[in-house]
Amino acid sequence: MEIKSAKILLISDDKEKMFFNKIKNIFKNDKSINLIYSNSSTHNLNNHMFFDLSMIFIDYEFLNTDIEELLSFIISYLSYKPFVIIFSKKQHNLSSKNIYENALIFSKPIDENFYNSTKNMLDILRYKLEISDVTLLPGLLELTNVLEEKFDNNENFSLLYIDIDKFKSFTDYYGLKRATELLIHLSQIIINVMSEYVDFLNNIYNIGGDDFAIILADDHNIKELGDKIIERFDEIVPKYYDDEDLRKGYISVLNREGIYEDFSLISLSIISVTNNFNKYHSIMDIYNEMKQMKYNAKQFGGSILLQT
Repeated sequence: MEIKSAKILLISDDKEKMFFNKIKNIFKNDKSINLIYSNSSTHNLNNHMFFDLSMIFIDYEFLNTDIEELLSFIISYLSYKPFVIIFSKKQHNLSSKNIYENALIFSKPIDENFYNSTKNMLDILRYKLEISDVTLLPGLLELTNVLEEKFDNNENFSLLYIDIDKFKSFTDYYGLKRATELLIHLSQIIINVMSEYVDFLNNIYNIGGDDFAIILADDHNIKELGDKIIERFDEIVPKYYDDEDLRKGYISVLNREGIYEDFSLISLSIISVTNNFNKYHSIMDIYNEMKQMKYNAKQFGGSILLQT
């Protein structure tokens, strides 16, 4: 398989572009890394939220947008959870744990050591994008390669995107062990349902955390597949809650403001798009469609399948 260049988005509001030039100089001899620059305005960022971003670098020294608002925008826009490095030499109370679980605060000089560390992280991320280390399913990189190949060959296909609603609050409350068991159980449900349609079994992907995807040749079985996955997932949900929480129908989780927030039981959102009759020109076109549908699904308040 051809190794594609790693896309790194650099976000800075420095008009002199000192941050961009410094990073560019560090990576100048590396043809395997594609650096993309944007300021922090959401209008400009909209054009750079690529489906296959490997990393995002944020210049905290020159940032006109609140860091939490910026990260919330990134997380809501992308269907997976990208790795973010926040560069800051200021005295601050930033905590990657409070801001975003996939964030790293970097305060050291940007030099050759940083380049080597970044290359090592990219290798690890590439592995995780190729194969999920939890479910052992192919990851985002493999999905992207398959979709790009289908676009190049003008093939018709349908894409199902599967996401657990309120998964972060569930993980914060019950811990990583139970959350991991839930992910493995969901992957088994998806595999078991797909095994009833033998030709589709190799087209399942775990594209990051609680995000899964399925590629189908057409849209004939989408509703049947989606309904089965939702039915079997909803059946197992009570097994992952303590009896008291199950009786209440919600859990109370401490948020970033130090206030307890109530979250109802987890559910499943499944989004389906197809180019059988909707003509998309790129992966980004598909993602833009899915982004709006995902937002609509989250308003439902329970497991749902939305189709184009």
